[in-house]
This record gives sequence, C-alpha cells and structure tokens, in this order.
Amino acid sequence: NLDEPETIIVEKIPQVDAAPKSEKERVTLVSNARIHYARGEWQTALENQRKSINIIGQWENSPLIANRNIELAIISLELNHFRGQGNYSEAETALRCNLDLNYRLHETYCLLCTLFAQQGRLEQAKDCLIQEENIQFKGGDYIDKVSRECAVFELAYVQGHWEEAVKASESYMELLRDHGYRWGWARRLIDLGDALQGRGQPGDRERAQQVYQQSLEMFTDMGAPGYIEVLNQRLAALDN
Repeated sequence: NLDEPETIIVEKIPQVDAAPKSEKERVTLVSNARIHYARGEWQTALENQRKSINIIGQWENSPLIANRNIELAIISLELNHFRGQGNYSEAETALRCNLDLNYRLHETYCLLCTLFAQQGRLEQAKDCLIQEENIQFKGGDYIDKVSRECAVFELAYVQGHWEEAVKASESYMELLRDHGYRWGWARRLIDLGDALQGRGQPGDRERAQQVYQQSLEMFTDMGAPGYIEVLNQRLAALDN
C-alpha cells in the first residue's frame, strides 16, 4: 500500500536518530519523492527530489548526487510522458552531471536516450545507446538490462517501430516479473499496451485492453492514483 508516504523510509542510513538534521531531512525527502513517484504524483515527487539534491550539493558527495540525478530525471521523464509537464532541460543537466561525475553511467546513457527520443533528437538518442553498449565494465545487473530495454523501447516507439517496441516491453517486463518487482511490472504493462495499440495487428486492441486492465488492478491494489487515472483514460479511449 502506497497511501502513507510520510511513514515509509525507503533509503535508510546508519543511526538516523543521531544523524545531523540535514541528513535526516535528506532521507525523508528522498523517501517521500520515491513514494509520490510510485503513486503517480510526479510533481510532488519532483519537488522533494529537488530539495534533496540541494542538501547533497552542500556536501560534494558524488555518489549521492548521481543517485538523486538519476531519480530526478526518471520522475521528470515520467511527468513528461503522462502530463507533458516535465522539464527536459533540468533532466538533461542532471544526467550530464553524472557523465562528468563518472557515476551510474549505464542508467545515465539510457535515460539520456529516452530523453532525446521523447524530444525527437533521434541521432543523439541512438548515440547514447552506442555509448552505453561500449562501457567497459559490465556488471550484469538486471537494473542495467531493464534500463537499456526501456531506452530501446522508447526509441522504437517514437519511430513507430512497433515490433521492436513490443519485443522490448515484453523483455523488460519479464525481467521485472522474474525479480519480483511488482510495481515495475505494472508500470511496464502500460508500455506494452501502448505498443500493441501502435502496432494495430488483429487482436492487438483486445490484448492492449487486457494488459491495461491488469495494470489498473495492480496499481489499484497498490494505491497509485496517478497511474489509476492514466489507465482509466486509456481504457475509456479503447471503449470509444
């Protein structure tokens, strides 16, 4: 249940009760940002994430800054995807900061690919995938794999390459499901439904309706009003 973000601490720190006030504030802000994001309350999540970055900036802690930059970009891209209200410039600046810091490079390049694809900067988006592929260290982390498949999906989707978009969405959904990441699975069902609608082959409309309904039931169970609204809109559009 995601109804009480203020009571859920996602990122724990040692001896938080004895930590400086600014550190406790940062942990609370990060936790609230993640919960509001998961609920589909993207603007509130973004505001919390910005405040946490302002605190970290006082410490010059590169790993923490890189982590918050990733999450800020994810929230902003989601806000753009569903509401058209995110700040591309802010997200791009945060991600380019990570390139300078040399942290979280796999996810950073994949998110830059998504950002550029959403803006129609296709050559830059493709170049980011090449850069990600050429990173020497390959940790094999499933998060890196999901990040890449999400970027591949976005690039395929904006170009109308529906088979590739469907394949990519099914691929990262399988990874998320196998690792027990229920929220991520529910979110990526939306991508699959969108790709199926775009492809428009016989049976795709009905399958899209099924996956939207499945996602709606999962998000309803988790208590995510922003995503519930998105899915109700998609299902209503299919009924018309």
